[in-house]
Amino acid sequence: MSSGTGRKVVLSAALLCGLAGLCQAAPPEVVDRVPTSAAGVIMVRNVGDSFDRIKHIVEMFPRKGDDQGPLGEITSLLDTPGFNKNGSAAMVMLTGADGTVSADLPPDRLMIVPVSSYADFVKHFGGNGAEKVTKIEIKPGQASFARDIGGGFAALSDKQEIVEAFEGKAGQTAAHGKLLGKVGGRIADDSNVLAVGVVKALRPMIQNAIDSVKQQAEIIPLMAGGNPQAASGAAGAVSIITSVMEGFEKDGQAGVIGVNITDAGIALDVGAQFTEGSEVSKFFVAEGKSSRLIGSLPNQPFYFAGALDSGNAGLKQIMKNAAKQSADAAAAAAKANDPNAPAPTEAPSAIASLMGDLDNQTGTAFMFGQSPALLSGLFLNTSGYVEGKEPQKLLASYRDGLQKANGVRNGPVTTKVDYTKDFVKIGDTSVDKWKMALEIDPADPMSSQAKQIMTVLFGPAGPTGLTAPSKNGVVSVVGTNQQLLTSALEAANTGKGLGENEQLKAAAGHLPANRSAELYIGVGPIMESVTGFMALMGGGPNFQVPEKLSPIALGATMDNGGTQFRVFVPTDVVKTLGDLAKSTQEQNEPAGEAPAGGADEKPKNPRF
Repeated sequence: MSSGTGRKVVLSAALLCGLAGLCQAAPPEVVDRVPTSAAGVIMVRNVGDSFDRIKHIVEMFPRKGDDQGPLGEITSLLDTPGFNKNGSAAMVMLTGADGTVSADLPPDRLMIVPVSSYADFVKHFGGNGAEKVTKIEIKPGQASFARDIGGGFAALSDKQEIVEAFEGKAGQTAAHGKLLGKVGGRIADDSNVLAVGVVKALRPMIQNAIDSVKQQAEIIPLMAGGNPQAASGAAGAVSIITSVMEGFEKDGQAGVIGVNITDAGIALDVGAQFTEGSEVSKFFVAEGKSSRLIGSLPNQPFYFAGALDSGNAGLKQIMKNAAKQSADAAAAAAKANDPNAPAPTEAPSAIASLMGDLDNQTGTAFMFGQSPALLSGLFLNTSGYVEGKEPQKLLASYRDGLQKANGVRNGPVTTKVDYTKDFVKIGDTSVDKWKMALEIDPADPMSSQAKQIMTVLFGPAGPTGLTAPSKNGVVSVVGTNQQLLTSALEAANTGKGLGENEQLKAAAGHLPANRSAELYIGVGPIMESVTGFMALMGGGPNFQVPEKLSPIALGATMDNGGTQFRVFVPTDVVKTLGDLAKSTQEQNEPAGEAPAGGADEKPKNPRF
């Protein structure tokens, strides 16, 4: 078939492979037919179930018109005579003669589709099942080629020579399991849809991406408008990104993406398995304990809450390496911007001091709580917890960092810090208080705007906070709310804080075990604050946020020589977002406008 037809076939098939479904532990049958020489593959465990579930999600959102789009194309394919809608399918990316995929040319692709009757399937598209390779027309006037490879599968491609050479022999499952490794295999077990990339075959593409990032980095000083601080900071971030990409290109074995939709919600996994014994794989060897740190935060409504198990030796080293790379890149960027300029120095801070005391830390957690004053103190319900082997040493680092920041000038901004030790006592715990002022040169054009921003973020009093030692670490809160600090200390000392929240606990249950890091997004409080703000401004949808709404959960592991990152979106969140979209659409529709197709016509499938 023509290249246009090939893209159409691959589009429909890729959509089938990209629609998630049920969680199953056994590998999909189609993996046994995927060649081990493939550069990559997208597999779907059960085409029909996957389609039904994604269609159910799509129908939660508003739609107009009767154009079914890709969903209609897939429906037609599922209803094709001889097609096995309950079977598994795969789209395979093939390598070139050198065993890699060109960075400049699109790779050849092959589809493996499930059939209940190969003869009926190809006959429907004008083919002859008696031929070894038959020409078919999935789209009128556009040729494809098909071959029966046995076991209830057919091979399809837009190139006849590819189908003729492909036999699709069974017996490939074990080799693919070895490629995936323990982390990739874990993702595969939890996914109905799986995409796998083989690093050694994709190296030209990965290297091309690295080169592209580095080229973009060269223009950072120009984009920063001559601001050396902005240029050096951006250069540091780019350095960390390229370092990660280079490590994956050098020691990576496979990259894996898995998708799964259940009645509970939608899960997306992204993972990497590194070659056993490689330098990078040694960073990913420990089971994390970030889940216990979430309990060290106060149980209250929040916008964001997260925890990091910084006791992990591999993670510690990664953080140290990243800090050094960022500093080196920042110095290089400053030099490039002005050859005579001294190397940039970061202003001392409590965070910088704690980073310097990284070896003493075993974990950190933070909460950006729902603000009582959205326009005058967005951060006034924020708390943090740092756990360590020597809590008093951590407190001293925090205190010293803030005190050293006093009087430091960075461009037009001078930092002023007033730190009061033993400001007050809560029970038997002595509490420190700090107040920070950022004095901006009045001649700077951003001076007045900066003051307004500080008021919005920290309230009229500006950045202030309370800090106190806990049983195993240091607790701090933004503002002078002693009740918040009391709740934070109790949670840190007992571990019975936010982790007891039922909605969070349910969402966390869908994250991988032994996590090194996790983050929760409080969808309910965010929607309440946003819709409340819009109402104050005289607009926004007339929408009632559910009283109990699950958070979106994110979690990462670093074990068995690989890493896994999962995003889990609970079903009640998806439904609420769909209801909000419908409410907004209804309010924006002109009065009296009938639904597309007439008031009595049932709604059709939307454009996906």
